[in-house]
Amino acid sequence: MNQTKTTLALVAVIFSIVAAGCMITATQSDAATSGPWTYTVSDGNATLTAYNGTETNIVIPTALEGTPVTSIGASIFMGNMTIRSVVIPSNITHIGNDAFRNSSVVSVTIQGNPTMGTYIFRNCQSLNDVDFGESIQTLGTGMFNSVESLLTVDLPSSLTTILGSFNFCKNLAGVTIPYGVTTLSGNAFTNTGISSVIVPHSVTSISAQAFNQCRNLVDAWVHYDLTVPAGTFSSSNSSLIITEYAVVTLNGQYQYIPLGSSIDNYLVGFDWYDSNGDLWENALINEDVTLTSAPIVDPEDPTDPEDPVEPRPVPIYPQGTIVYSLEDLFQTNGSVPQFPTYFAIEIPEGNDIENLRATMSYTTDSSTISTIWYYPDYGVILAYLYVSEYGVPSYHIFFDVIDENGVRVPWICYITQVSFESEYEIIGVMIDSPTVELETNKLYYIEFEGDETLVAWSPGINFIGSRWIIFNESGTFTVDAELDGVVTTYTITVSDSAFASQPLLVPVDPTDPGDTSDSKDSTILWILISFTAIFFALMVIVKRPIFVVLTIVLAGATVLYFVWG
Repeated sequence: MNQTKTTLALVAVIFSIVAAGCMITATQSDAATSGPWTYTVSDGNATLTAYNGTETNIVIPTALEGTPVTSIGASIFMGNMTIRSVVIPSNITHIGNDAFRNSSVVSVTIQGNPTMGTYIFRNCQSLNDVDFGESIQTLGTGMFNSVESLLTVDLPSSLTTILGSFNFCKNLAGVTIPYGVTTLSGNAFTNTGISSVIVPHSVTSISAQAFNQCRNLVDAWVHYDLTVPAGTFSSSNSSLIITEYAVVTLNGQYQYIPLGSSIDNYLVGFDWYDSNGDLWENALINEDVTLTSAPIVDPEDPTDPEDPVEPRPVPIYPQGTIVYSLEDLFQTNGSVPQFPTYFAIEIPEGNDIENLRATMSYTTDSSTISTIWYYPDYGVILAYLYVSEYGVPSYHIFFDVIDENGVRVPWICYITQVSFESEYEIIGVMIDSPTVELETNKLYYIEFEGDETLVAWSPGINFIGSRWIIFNESGTFTVDAELDGVVTTYTITVSDSAFASQPLLVPVDPTDPGDTSDSKDSTILWILISFTAIFFALMVIVKRPIFVVLTIVLAGATVLYFVWG
């Protein structure tokens, strides 16, 4: 009997322990709801498990009912065909498997550095815009697998690892792997549409399938010291040329030069010396090297009256450089030079340059900007263009010119067939209402009232650089802008002659008393003038007092509107 009681007591104790554990587990994982969100709480942090709303533009919350949100659960938006854009703030530390798989999301913004599950955006066939922010370090396995709508991505400098993230993005043509990436793992870019790629010298590990089946790939640059496994470029274009490069660091700025090339074509404005103090002339580049320059002119000393201000030094360009001034940039057509080559843009004295950047247009078999610099002491933008035997260059170079009065003017230079041309009329426009009318085939420098940031736009809009938008066709489009976590959708109606705007590079603010732009409505003015003329004619012909009065009133109204309208 005692043995039976002991056994029953042990069973009761074990049952109590299990029951208590189940109660604790249930307490920690019971689902709760807040608005459209379903979530669970563990260790004081919430994981989103379901979304039951109908909003098209989603901003993941930072907290629900006072509980911090740190995780997006698996498959939460899988198959959701309503969602258009999503902003994932920096409080999110994990995104689960298949979170947005097979959804209709068009635009994604990731502001933090979350860990990644697998296949997060797999088969999202409307996704064409991804903003990775400046913190993300790893892109998950299959993150954008089979997203054929993705044409280009801008990878941030914070990135270190790409885990088979873009495999089967068949139309992905525009991608630059930033310096800082150390690992290209799995099928990183398998079966993508890229035509050229530079693997930066920060990469220390590359998989055997990283660029497998890239049918358009004809030009690849890899560092001479990187071990490239067999199969890395297998089943790619049969015309593929793989160039081994060395890193030449010039005054802290590195440049990739094909192994065995002469240094002569890379001397810009200085005499270059190695760490031993030896002058580098007619030297072949067979390994990485760091060079420093000897100054051409002594810096002026504004406190020394005997040291006059030196004039701007004359740049010494590499052999074969094609030089343009800013004034004649868009009126000059050049002939095809021998490549590699340099393009130089000379900036007028008293002006400065900011926000210099460049993008490639994949309209040729192979092209890449290897390096682009700005030398403020010389007033020169210098772009080194490499083009293989299979193609000619097609690039956009963007920069802002700051004049002596601090006025900023954005520029875009389109380089094609080795000449600079103005591809689009450039118009500045302030978006300050929910509906806007614009024209087709114009390049707009977009500004928002309230400093919003673009987060999404509908298909049919071509977006290049920062806030440069090209409308190539008529129709109705939407642009989403975010400010302080709030996303506003603007509707833009585009037609052939809907928007009558002066061709400005910077938006005009008619409410600014310092802005002398004409904000009068010319339609009203012409109506007043027309009616004044009609009643004047009636006054002369009919000679009735009523027409005299009406003519005087309309003439006065016309003058008043012209002066103060």
